[in-house]
Amino acid sequence: MINHNNDEFHPVFIVGNPRSGTTLTAVLLDRHSRIAVPPETNFFNMFLPTIHKQDKLDHETMTHFTLRSDRINDLGLEAENVLKHFKHYKLSVYNLFRVILEEYTKSRGKFRPGEKSPMHIQHVDEIIKLYPHAKVICVMRDGRDVVNSILNTWGDKELSRRIEWLSVKWAQNARLAVKYANKYPDRFIIIKFESLLRNPESELRKICNFIGEEYELSLLNSSYGDSNTIPDWEYEWKGKSNQELDVSRIEAWRKNNNIKQICVMNALMGGMLRKFGYRDTSLYGCPWPLRLRLVGTRLVFRPILRKLFKALVRNPV
Repeated sequence: MINHNNDEFHPVFIVGNPRSGTTLTAVLLDRHSRIAVPPETNFFNMFLPTIHKQDKLDHETMTHFTLRSDRINDLGLEAENVLKHFKHYKLSVYNLFRVILEEYTKSRGKFRPGEKSPMHIQHVDEIIKLYPHAKVICVMRDGRDVVNSILNTWGDKELSRRIEWLSVKWAQNARLAVKYANKYPDRFIIIKFESLLRNPESELRKICNFIGEEYELSLLNSSYGDSNTIPDWEYEWKGKSNQELDVSRIEAWRKNNNIKQICVMNALMGGMLRKFGYRDTSLYGCPWPLRLRLVGTRLVFRPILRKLFKALVRNPV
């Protein structure tokens, strides 16, 4: 049996590019008898900038301000309970976040807090530093399926013109995943979405071993009921995560994109796609004018060239 120290804060953070399978992973872990994964809070990337603008916050004001925020309000916590718990800690928004996760976990009758906000991948250093016992699970999915899913979920004419930007962002987040996996080998793990669909028990056992929990059969029991991880207002585009695992979601990009779109994605994500073992990343059939334009796009987004460009703008020769 695995020994647990419930006097310490051992949260499990789930991160990754949006539409990478983070919700599915959260729903599966939320079925564990010990783990409660709330609706995503976007605490670090969306909420923190708003509270840092507030002046003269005490425990009570900070608590009420935080619980009224759009995302954290989804957790359905009672301010009185949170405040009573929070007053045992030094005044800090990071301590309040801990209390919020602990109170949500308690409200579910469980013991270990989870948290799923995809873009927290950009704040892993901060999370690791603030919460020394935290474990981070990064879900990696073929970037072409990620872009395809974003366009299908929130698609409109304006968004469809942003394939290049979405592809660059996926590649940047993939590089972050590699960086953190090397930097924090005992605290950060990468799980491939495709492997989770094809071999769910094996991947979930790997996750449970990484976070120090016993594997439970309930994790793959879709009759467990709809997860509280998905609030009602998000169910339209996240509800699949409550259903049976569907391997047809793998390589859907082959059916849903034209040759030019595939060329754009392969050109801007190809290096990282290959690093993670994703196939067919060539530019075969890509028109030469498009190839040349994509070369320019790749150069613009290279960090060193961006810094050089900014320096030249500030200090023209």
